[in-house]
Amino acid sequence: MDFVRFSLNVPSVTFAQLAACVPKHESEILDGVVQKIRLKEFIKKVKDKDIVAISIHSSIVSLNAELNVRLIKKIKPDIKIIAGGHHPSIYHREWLEKGVDFVIRKEGEITFKELIETIEADGDLSKVEGISYKVGKKIIVNPDRSFIENLDNLPMPRWELINYKRYNSRFMKKGFTGSVETSRGCPFKCHFCLVSRLWNQRQRFKSAERVIEELKSMRRLGINKFYFVDDNFGANYERDITLCKKIIEQKLDIQWMAFSRTDYIKDYPDLYELAAKSGLKLVLTGFETMTTKNISLMNKGYSADMTLEDYKKIYQLFRKNDIFTLGLFVIGYPGEPIEDIKFTLAQHSLVCDYPLMTPFRPARTTKAYELVKDSLLDDMFYHDSQVRTYNSEDFIIPHRNFILKYCLNPATLLKIFNRNGLTSSFFRSLYNYLFHSFCNISFDCMKDFYYILHAPKLGKRFYQEKIVKRYLKKYENIVINA
Repeated sequence: MDFVRFSLNVPSVTFAQLAACVPKHESEILDGVVQKIRLKEFIKKVKDKDIVAISIHSSIVSLNAELNVRLIKKIKPDIKIIAGGHHPSIYHREWLEKGVDFVIRKEGEITFKELIETIEADGDLSKVEGISYKVGKKIIVNPDRSFIENLDNLPMPRWELINYKRYNSRFMKKGFTGSVETSRGCPFKCHFCLVSRLWNQRQRFKSAERVIEELKSMRRLGINKFYFVDDNFGANYERDITLCKKIIEQKLDIQWMAFSRTDYIKDYPDLYELAAKSGLKLVLTGFETMTTKNISLMNKGYSADMTLEDYKKIYQLFRKNDIFTLGLFVIGYPGEPIEDIKFTLAQHSLVCDYPLMTPFRPARTTKAYELVKDSLLDDMFYHDSQVRTYNSEDFIIPHRNFILKYCLNPATLLKIFNRNGLTSSFFRSLYNYLFHSFCNISFDCMKDFYYILHAPKLGKRFYQEKIVKRYLKKYENIVINA
């Protein structure tokens, strides 16, 4: 269920930042999540372009991205397609085989600029660090590019290219919603997480002054709600304290959301109290599991064990400061007993306002992937959150039952009448989303749902056979008029 993406409704920082790196070139941003576009109009846009760049964050969106690649190449075979993001950084060879012309691995700003200039000048691609490409049937993998040491040196993102009327968060106060990157990367080594692997276990920070400059430039565009896209807000205590103070002192009058680790919240309650005064209204918090012994399996890197009592105190801190807590949980991590999974599913309300229960999915290159790769039922290039991927997934049914019971529970439904305005609007958005999703169910959706529900009975590679290939074949039959 992609309700959280629907509810937060924030634009990506990626394309505005990349566009700023090639200011001499005409750029257009198309976000299919919020911008519904007819095929005829899409064809016109593609024919008018020389290069298309696609960001692919995970295997959840890989099928959609491949459909777009195939369609774009059918419309204009000689167009150049550049793919970037977490998924192509890992599966760069596979994406080149699927029709992408270039893959930018890991950090993209400098590489994107050099690649565009090299393509334009018909220059030597072997000199562009950080890319993979094909020469004939041979795949060329250039050396990795070093990371940007000072993020303040990045050009100001071209926010003016985004139509913010499409990004109005379904909760918090009225107004447009934007995204801002105040840091990049993660220093920890959680076994289930891909982020730290891609960023070499490093986190780099923009200065408080640079972040304030970005917030002000976006405020001038009418944006008053922000999502701080950092993986770990609170990781740089002094910088973050300074940032919150400056937001207050300069009377920016904003509301904002962020992701933060539980140990930071426990260790620095004063930071989050100040952040609340500066406008912090929602925190996505990685609890992962309700049992301490299972946290150690995931290698979260806490300096001391986090207990259920610690989680409860964090929740009370947020409630006291009128901060909505969106709890993130990993369900079915290898070695986690089914009894502990059921305990997490049953006790989530003790620590958060809304639980986002995500079935464990092994991402290539992570430690967790190594634990289960020999028992994988399907390749992880594509996947859906409800698809069974390895033999020991006896948590799938309890997880599905939880989602159904949670949404139909009268106690959940009554939250739309909660006296807290943020809580009330969040759950109104949830049921509004469910209602519209139900109204838009098609025959193909029903077939997909059937295949996913019966995944354990359908055997290895069922997802590719029953869903992926069907959609790819459907796109092959689309006729493009010249």
